Amino acid sequence: MKSISRTLITTALATVMVFGMSTKANAADSGSWKIDYGPGAPSSVSNQIYDVRDIDYYSGGYYADCKTLSGDNGRALTITSKDAGGMDPVSVTTTGKTKTWKMKGSTTGTVTFRVTAASGFVCRSTGIIHINN
Repeated sequence: MKSISRTLITTALATVMVFGMSTKANAADSGSWKIDYGPGAPSSVSNQIYDVRDIDYYSGGYYADCKTLSGDNGRALTITSKDAGGMDPVSVTTTGKTKTWKMKGSTTGTVTFRVTAASGFVCRSTGIIHINN
């Protein structure tokens, strides 16, 4: 009986080690944003900054696909990140795909990108950041 119990425990631990270590719980190969910014509006109804979290680090880089962008003339978004050595800021002024960018460093984890609407201009936008594969 002890032999069967030990075998079952050993098998269960081995299964957890193999499958538990190789599965990512929250990371993804894309993430979306939603900006609805009005200068002077309370933060309960207006967001100038949106963090796109837990995207897998990918050495091949990333691109954004801006689905909607409306508001005042002068509206614009900037995409930045401090993770994995940072990146050169990416400006978004129209809908569609942006240029591809890469992180300046590397990591084995995930990165968070920050999408920020330009101050002083009404801006509504949705979009997705993808790994460039």
